[in-house]
Amino acid sequence: MFRQVVADVYVMVDGDGTYQAWEAQELIHPILHGHADMVIGARWRKDSRSKSKAINLLGNRFFRAIVNALFGVGLNDVLSGYRAFSHEFVKGVKLTGGGFETEVELTIKAVIGGWRVVEVPISLAERPSGSHSKIKVLRDGMVILSAILALFREYRMLARLCAKSV
Repeated sequence: MFRQVVADVYVMVDGDGTYQAWEAQELIHPILHGHADMVIGARWRKDSRSKSKAINLLGNRFFRAIVNALFGVGLNDVLSGYRAFSHEFVKGVKLTGGGFETEVELTIKAVIGGWRVVEVPISLAERPSGSHSKIKVLRDGMVILSAILALFREYRMLARLCAKSV
């Protein structure tokens, strides 16, 4: 999407039927008003009404804690599949992943790149009857953790280079 589409605002949504289409308006609002470069639909805020399996919620809390600790941020949902982006962000961020690590890569590159990140509450519905998740908890969890650690190593190297040049 990022390489082929040209737009003022981009919306990314998982195609599993768990996100509400009408909430896209809330996602794009901070971008249209110049307050954000990336807006994350936060599923786990107090004002969200989200349904999830306990293992998914536990994994999200685990990865959120790691990202917040390593990168010094206070985000609520680093793995949300419902996001909006400004044109500048989309054309300015280079992604290398392409699987379940995409969301965490977007989050971390936004944070370390100094992009303005805003979270808005959204609600995650139950998965539609008859559908199933493609997530393999251990395998995909390891992919996400590896991506976080690789991006942290890259971030630390950049920080060292910047410190040396000052």
